[in-house]
Order: sequence, then structure tokens, then C-alpha cells
Amino acid sequence: MYMLNEKRTWDDKGTGQVTCFFNEHLRAVILKVVNEEDGKKVACNCILGNTMLESQVQQDIVYQKQQGTLIVWTESENNDMALSFQDKQGCDEVWESICKVQGKDPSFDTTQDANSDSVSDDDVGENGAVKLASEPLIELPPCEITHLKEIHDFITSSFESTMTLFFRYIPKLLDLFHKCEDLEDIESLHILYRTFKSIFYLNKSALMEILFAPERLIDVIGVLEYDPSCQTPKPHRNFLWEQAKFKQVIPISSPELTTKIHQTYRIQYVHDVIFPAPSIFEENMLSFMSTIIVYNKAEIVHLIQEDPMFLKELFAMLTSAETPTEKLVDLAGFLKELVSFSQLLNSQNRDFLLQTLAISGILKVLENCFSRDDDSIRSLAVDIVSCVTEYNSALDIFFRCLQNSPLISGMIDVMFHDPDPEMGTASQLASVMRMLLDPESMITSFSPYDFLTFFYKKCMPKLCSPLIKFTGGGKLIRDNYRTANLISVLLDMLTFCIEHHSYHIRGFMITRDLLAKVLVFLQSRHSFLVLGALRLFRRTLNLRDDVYISHIIGQRLFDPIVKCFVANGRTYNLLNSAMLELFEFIRSENIKKLAAHIVENYFENFKEVDYVNTFQLLRVRYEQQLAEGYILRHGKPLASKGSEKEKVSHYNVRYTNRSSDI
Repeated sequence: MYMLNEKRTWDDKGTGQVTCFFNEHLRAVILKVVNEEDGKKVACNCILGNTMLESQVQQDIVYQKQQGTLIVWTESENNDMALSFQDKQGCDEVWESICKVQGKDPSFDTTQDANSDSVSDDDVGENGAVKLASEPLIELPPCEITHLKEIHDFITSSFESTMTLFFRYIPKLLDLFHKCEDLEDIESLHILYRTFKSIFYLNKSALMEILFAPERLIDVIGVLEYDPSCQTPKPHRNFLWEQAKFKQVIPISSPELTTKIHQTYRIQYVHDVIFPAPSIFEENMLSFMSTIIVYNKAEIVHLIQEDPMFLKELFAMLTSAETPTEKLVDLAGFLKELVSFSQLLNSQNRDFLLQTLAISGILKVLENCFSRDDDSIRSLAVDIVSCVTEYNSALDIFFRCLQNSPLISGMIDVMFHDPDPEMGTASQLASVMRMLLDPESMITSFSPYDFLTFFYKKCMPKLCSPLIKFTGGGKLIRDNYRTANLISVLLDMLTFCIEHHSYHIRGFMITRDLLAKVLVFLQSRHSFLVLGALRLFRRTLNLRDDVYISHIIGQRLFDPIVKCFVANGRTYNLLNSAMLELFEFIRSENIKKLAAHIVENYFENFKEVDYVNTFQLLRVRYEQQLAEGYILRHGKPLASKGSEKEKVSHYNVRYTNRSSDI
């Protein structure tokens, strides 16, 4: 054990045995060192004998682990202590105990190189023992205005400077800042700015904790107002402490939580506004500041969860139909921020938070928000549901409750009434619905069949209603930009369902003749919508499902496709390429029924197409099948309209009898 004396040299206080234990009387963890000769272990794993050190591990003391076998800290203002361990394992065990008390990650505060530690390599002897140096350690210049330039040069150039000196020196520099500001000494204030910026860029977690302590934060931010590159000081303090008002949507009874929220907001401001990363070379120079922000947000979530009355009051107001719109916007904004913090938690804590929110009634909250005729509330609800459904544990909750909830219906209403012509909100909700409808997301303890039956019975007719509404009589009724974007989102949803669901979507599509209605959108003047309709048809063919193929042939669904191809002419564009790829797929995959149907009914339209050989090869394939006797059966073409219509009609009756409620 070593202690720093008044001459700034280390005094050897002797060798002993160290242990960390919980003191029931003090209700605290004690770091105890007992003389090696007298010490002996007893049953409680404590050590009895001549006590050399008995120190309570406290939250406000900065401990440093250095060189793998040293732990250094400041016991009081002028009492620096150091423990040098015989081996790294013993040091790690004590270090983990200290970090556990302070709620720190043991992997942090560990310096990998000697240049940034309190004790330099020159102070370390064999086996990690600290040398009893005869000369004084490196000291910072006197903390005076006349020495500011020396201080700045020392900090920016001497990475062997003593960290423990910094801890006591920073408050002195802040006192000096007040003197310079009172004297309006701009030159000195600029030097202080550069000095503190250099301290920040040392990127040490212990230093960050000193700088961001609540009692120092306003002064540190004050120093950072005097950027030499700006003609006038930036009013950061005025903004953070005067203009930025902390709005408590629900009264917070915990002073610790309030302090943590204030501190986190201001550190985030320093990170994002005062010190934005200017280049990719400096983006990791403030990594510990980012770490502090993450840990603070996780701590905020933990403190909120520990207050059941707070959550109870929050959700009571969020689910009440009588809550005013303005108040609901604030409440939903708070819930959105709380849910977004879950992304920073580990999986166990995140699952616990989501379960807490589910028990509190988050589904009822979303239903209430989606039912409100206010775009800002709906937008917040969309963000909340998007964040929550990213995790399987949340999907578990949703699957168990959705069948008795109007939530999906409310989401569809929001999609239809998205004020954004680009359909940003509708696209976001469509992604959420795809997550819910993905069979791989459905938990094994829940029946996907039951949920899909509910969805196709209660929700799918409403979701597809615009496809029917805007395609009356085989004509496109409305074709403005907003409608085209909405239909495009719905077609993507329908395409997803065709690819991932079999029985439910097939029956739904055929009984409502939705493929024919989708192909009406080939008439649109918006190329992205035309391509979306064609993409859905192409994905349907990709299944090579006999029922779909029979339906396509029986209803002559290639009529609008061929008409669109002919209208496009020889123009070389995406539509032309997509059309050619569709016919090439039928030829290369040898889908006999469709090949015969196209050659028999539409080949005249392709005679002039000589820039690709797809249609000529399609006809050759057809003639080969004809010669092989595949197409003729009992003297009738296999692809005749009557036979296909009969097959589709038979399927419709069978499907309707089985699912008459869909």
C-alpha cells in the first residue's frame, strides 16, 4: 500500500492482505487492508489483524485501475492512495467489487497504456510495485491567469501528466474561469476553452464524471461558450438553464430522477451541439461521453420502473378519452422517449420494460392515440408501435391481445388518412404490419393460423378496400399522386402476404377477384404504381400455384398486361424490361399452361418484337408441347377457357364453404 506525501512522492506503507466485504452496521462495502504478518482469514472471508486501511467504497470517489495491478484513488482532498497487487487476478477481483458498488462496467476505467495513467511507467517497479521516487512527480503549473498558456500547452502535450492532479485541478480552473469572465479577459477565456477541449479529448471516463458532475456542469458549459473560432460567445448556459424548460407531464417525486434527466439532457447537448464530430478521424474521441449518455438513459428507465405510482398515473391519463389533446401530445411524447430508451438496454432489462409497459396497458394507449383526430398524436403512436414491435418479446404480447383489440383497424385508418403525400406514416405502419404478419415472428406457443384467420376476416377487407374503390368497372377512377402512393404501399403489403401466406391469401384474392383489380393499375400514369402492380402479378406467378394459374387463364388476366406492353411500344424502360422478364420466366420455367395460353391468345401482338427472342422461343416450346401431345386431350385444348373457369369455380365453392366468414 502506498500514500502520496506532501512532496508528491509515494510512501510505502507496507504489505498486507486486502478484502472487500459488506459491513452490516454501516450498510456499505468496505475496502480493508490488514498487515501481512498479522492477517488471517476467518469464516466470513474477512481478515483479522493489524488494520492498515479501512476505507468505505463511495459513489463520489474516483477510482482508477492502472497497469493491470494498480488501483489508485483520492481518499480525501490531500490523501492519494494506491494499492499495488502481486498479480492481476487479485487486482481484478477488488476492482470488480468497487465497480459493482458504483454501478460501473469493470471494463471501463482500465487504462490499456501507461501514458494516460496516474502513475507512469517510471514510477512502477518489478511486480507492479510503486517506486519510492526521490524526485517529485510532474506537477501542473500554478493555476493562475498568467500561467494559462503554460497550462494549456502542458495538458495538450504531456500525456504523462498525473490524472489525480487533474481531479483537483479542474475545480481550480473553473474558479479561474469565473475570474476571467468577471474581468472580461477574452484572450484567457479562449485559452481556457482550448484547455477544456483538450481535457475532453483525453476521453477518460473518470475525467468525464468530474466534468459532468451536477455542481460543475454549468461552469464547464460556460467555459465552452468561448470558442475562439466564433466572434461572440455562444449563449449555451442561457439556453440550457433559462430557455429550455423542463416540462413534467407527470409530477416526478424522485429528486434523483429529476437530476439525472437534467444532467443527461445537458450532456447530450454538449455532445450534439457543442462538440459535434467534425470528421471521421475524431468521431471516437468522445466515446466515453456517449457511454455516459447511454448509462444515464438506462438509469432513467430503471428509476421510472421503480415508481409504480408514476407509471399508473401516466397510463391512466394516456388511456383516458377525456385527456385533452394538448396534454395527450405531451404524454405520448414522453412514452415515445421512454420506449426509445429500451434500445439501449440489454435484452433482459428490455424485456422487463416491455412487459411492464404491456401490463400497464400500452395497447390501450395506442388504441386511444390512433382514434384521436390529431396528426401529431397519431404520428407519436406510430413511432411507439414501430419501436415496440422490433422485439420478439413485444410481438408475443401483441399476438396475445390483438384479436380482442381494434388496434390494427386503427392503424389502417391512420394509413388511409396520412397527410403526407409521400405516405411516410403509411409506409412505417405497413412495416409494422409486415412484422406482425411474418410467420417467422409468430411465437411457437401461439397459433399463426388463428391469428391469420382473424386478420383476413376482420382486417384484410378494410386494408384492400381502396383497391376495389378506385377500380370500378375495370377503369381507374382516381389517379392523383397521393392515391398512387397509398395504393403502392397497399400493393407491397399484398405482395408480402402472397409470398408468406398460402391458404388465407389465395382464397381471399380469388374470391374477390383482386388480381384483376390490381392489374387495372397498369393504366396509371405513375410508373412506380404500374411497376408495383406488375411486380405483384409476377410474384404470384413465382409460386407456380395451379389454382392461381387456372384463375389467371380463366379470367384472361393477361389481357391488361399485353395491352400495357403493346402501348409501351419499343420504348426501352423499366416497364419494358419487367414485362420481358415476366414472359421469359414463363418460358424458362416451362409453365406449360401459361405458355400455351399466351401463344394461343396473344402471339399476334408479339410478332413484331424482334429485339429479343423470348416470344419466338415461347412459340417453339408451345409447338414442341403440341407435337408431344401435351396440349391436346380428348380432342380439346387443355387451356380452353371453359375448363379453367370450371376449375376456378370449383375452388371458389370449396374455399367459401370452408371459410364463409372471410
